[in-house]
Amino acid sequence: MTTTQNPSVAGHALSIPEILRSVLESADDSTTLLAAIRVNEQWFDCGTDVVWGRRPSLPISALAGVANHRQQLYASKIRQLEFNGDDEIAFHERFRHLHFTNLRAVSLDAYRLRSGSKYYIKQYLQPSLERFSFYGGDLDDELLEYIRTTCWRLSIIQIMAPGPMVTAPAFFRFISGCKCLKNISLHHKMRHLLTDHLLLHLAGRPSLRSLAFDQVCSRQILAQISNDLSAPFKDLQVLHTAASSTAAPLLAQLVGQLTTLVLTVADSDAPVMHTLASLRQLKHLTLSFAADTELSPKDILSLKPLCGLESLRIGPAEGESSVTVSLLESGFADSHFDELCSALPNLRDLFFHVQATLSLAALESLSKHCPSLMNCEMMPVFDTQMQEWEAREDVLFPNLRCLEIGGFESPTMPAKQLAALLRKHCPHMTELYFIAGNQYTDDVDNAYALLLDKEEEDGNDGG
Repeated sequence: MTTTQNPSVAGHALSIPEILRSVLESADDSTTLLAAIRVNEQWFDCGTDVVWGRRPSLPISALAGVANHRQQLYASKIRQLEFNGDDEIAFHERFRHLHFTNLRAVSLDAYRLRSGSKYYIKQYLQPSLERFSFYGGDLDDELLEYIRTTCWRLSIIQIMAPGPMVTAPAFFRFISGCKCLKNISLHHKMRHLLTDHLLLHLAGRPSLRSLAFDQVCSRQILAQISNDLSAPFKDLQVLHTAASSTAAPLLAQLVGQLTTLVLTVADSDAPVMHTLASLRQLKHLTLSFAADTELSPKDILSLKPLCGLESLRIGPAEGESSVTVSLLESGFADSHFDELCSALPNLRDLFFHVQATLSLAALESLSKHCPSLMNCEMMPVFDTQMQEWEAREDVLFPNLRCLEIGGFESPTMPAKQLAALLRKHCPHMTELYFIAGNQYTDDVDNAYALLLDKEEEDGNDGG
């Protein structure tokens, strides 16, 4: 028996703003929404709530294009603002008289004031604000105090290069006074503000879930944290930081509950990797080296206890193009790589930017032990003796999306044939890159791209 809903019931439901707003939020194209907001006043009100309150937000230019007398109507509906580039600097002054009363997140791009000019951003600093992102500019102590006292709901802050006018005492008052913070990211030209006093406060801060800063942690401050606090970083799940090699063991002792660690090792004075074996809850590990480092098989295999890892990145620190991380002199072989892979069955992302002598057997180890692998970057150059791959009927990498390797040497297989073989064993791979480019790898790359294009054309024709 088929029942038809009473139109009056549906009409009544759509007269309730919460239900109407939920229905309009499900609209997946702007044409539908634009038609909906013309129905009546209530639909206009709910529809514009959806249009201006959606994430990602409308571009800043959309609000600037509205007639001045109607800008406040829409400004009060906006939940997220993101300013990018010099072209959008002028909007700050144009919006200075607006009240963004429902704003939850604001992102301000790098901006340096001209001498004598003013930085109009207080209109975005509302009590509703939960996320403040500042990517370089001229903050000062007074503005930080205004944020602290006004934006009492702030839970996420991201600050880079706040300028020379911010003092360390004022910055400490700002951070310590924002009581709801759960995610703190402080980077680039902030060393004068990241005092030991502040780090000690952060270590003891309750409910802090994510912390990122690029100040190098010394043994002294970590020892002080260990001595002064009974349960440092007790709620911390995510940590991005740098440390000296001799401080790494202390750091690992303080953050045993981490699920994500991004660690830059400032020197190569002492082995580091074995100190991380105690972090058994890690799912994501990035280990970067800021100085030339020679690793050993023992170093690599010390990561085996981290059997829950889904993402592993090892290599030079970002921006350190001259730094080399190597296993070439250590006797590291395919068997060691296989032993590591066998301990990481959940691995989805591998970025192994380490110089090492490995063969195709290393890729086969990943296929055997890491079936969920989606992204793989490795430096070795492999040979093309791939008869076993040709003979296999099963798919080696059923989930791989991106592969970047050093390249191929001693080509014994035509480029088109190798591209087809890669496509067979990596049916979902859409990105293929070679670090050591040559004519052969260029030909493989082009042949693979042609295969993708043909599949897309065939799919369009079939649809």
